[in-house]
Amino acid sequence: MKEKSEVLVQVGQNVKQARLLKKMTQEQLAEGIGKSTNFISLVERGESGVSLSTLVDICNVLQIDSSLVFRELIEVGYSTEAENIMKSLIMFEQEDIAMVAALVKYITESKD
Repeated sequence: MKEKSEVLVQVGQNVKQARLLKKMTQEQLAEGIGKSTNFISLVERGESGVSLSTLVDICNVLQIDSSLVFRELIEVGYSTEAENIMKSLIMFEQEDIAMVAALVKYITESKD
């Protein structure tokens, strides 16, 4: 079991990584969730926790699945290769996800 401080640091790192991948500033994220830039900074450094409702708001503003926020904290049981694919998909833009979905459909249909 991880200590609370370790969880806060990992969640903060995951939020920051997602924010940067979405090319969003701390100010933009803060505005989107109705919090201060200082709050976002504290969260990203693991110095402050977030309520569930704020976590939902963060995920909605960043347009990410909540599993990205908990990455490296929850053991899912996927194979390493499948886990890497899942992690990558969470970071993709909608256009890229549509391309991957089309590829998966093509592969699946070609197996019939």
